[in-house]
Amino acid sequence: MREAYINTAPMKVFFEGDVIQPAFPQNGVPIVLSSSDYYAPFCGVTIQSILNHMSLELCYDIFIMTTGISRDLQDALLHMIQQYRNVSLRLVDMNGYIAQYQLFTYPHISVETYFRLIVPWVFEKYSKLIFLDSDMIICEDPAKLLEFDIGDNYIAASRDVVMSGFLHGRDEKGFAYVREFLGSEACNYFNAGIMVFNAEAMRNTFSAAKLVGDAAANMYRIMDQDVLNQYCVGKVYFLGQEWNMPPDCPVWSDRPGERKKDYISYAPQELQEEYRLAHAAPKVIHYTDVGKPWFFPDEDLADAFWETARKTPFYEPILFRLFDFQAEQRINQQFPIPATQTEYYPQGHLFKRTVKRIVRIFLPYGTKRRAVIKKIYFKFRGWPC
Repeated sequence: MREAYINTAPMKVFFEGDVIQPAFPQNGVPIVLSSSDYYAPFCGVTIQSILNHMSLELCYDIFIMTTGISRDLQDALLHMIQQYRNVSLRLVDMNGYIAQYQLFTYPHISVETYFRLIVPWVFEKYSKLIFLDSDMIICEDPAKLLEFDIGDNYIAASRDVVMSGFLHGRDEKGFAYVREFLGSEACNYFNAGIMVFNAEAMRNTFSAAKLVGDAAANMYRIMDQDVLNQYCVGKVYFLGQEWNMPPDCPVWSDRPGERKKDYISYAPQELQEEYRLAHAAPKVIHYTDVGKPWFFPDEDLADAFWETARKTPFYEPILFRLFDFQAEQRINQQFPIPATQTEYYPQGHLFKRTVKRIVRIFLPYGTKRRAVIKKIYFKFRGWPC
């Protein structure tokens, strides 16, 4: 597995046990992301937003932690940075790091979300690192995050105004859980999507096995984020919300139609005001929850994602996923499957028949756009063109 990965991967790949050295002797800005193969195009858009705002006087040492990214996607990611001498992009294969743990996953929580828990130990030659989720658009030079004097705090992170509002206004049990189990306060609960790790301080205080082991025990509501909130109580340097600004969008809820703004309205007044100012001038846009811009291009601040995506090799594949998703949504809404038909036709068969009808409307036979989209689709599925 290891040898095959090395022989076929165009990127430099590190494995458990490897010592990861900084790519640049000085002026390095270490940035760590995590991504699956499916999420790699969105991760690429986040990286493009870094390239759009980086300083040419600094060197950006970027890593993607993953359990596997295909060669084609690696080629595309490397193509994005090939013109920059001050940017390095390398992979860290996380399979060996997590093999001993049974990590719980859900539709909205993947195994990659746990990787942030062990960043300080994977990158043991670094004293400070920036961690970014892969559903972000960076609107400011991320190197400025390293300018904050976080002292002996373990991390720097932004308060989660959406969670704070939810806990204050909708979730009494969650409010008690944060206070009694995590030992924190709802107004100080932070979002772990963007953090500056004081890696040296964390290595001197905790062990990776303890953090990941606790997360794997499934005692927490939001595994990785709650673990960090619990272990870092009193040792958090709070960044302004402009460094982790969630746009308004639909949320996971048992009440149809609820949006983030509904939760935010319950947050303490000072957090609401800070959010209002952050929304007007975000430094980092974080597309949390279900309203991802690649599926909902009309949602709040989705235009920032699409403007960045157009500059990447992933624009067309992401566009195809949008078409695919929206077609499925419309089919579910407008073409419910009669009970009599489900007895004779599998649901997938009916879905494909309806999709083909829609495709023929928007991509007629013989048109150039049909040929282009077909080629992209075949490549995306790994089929010969």
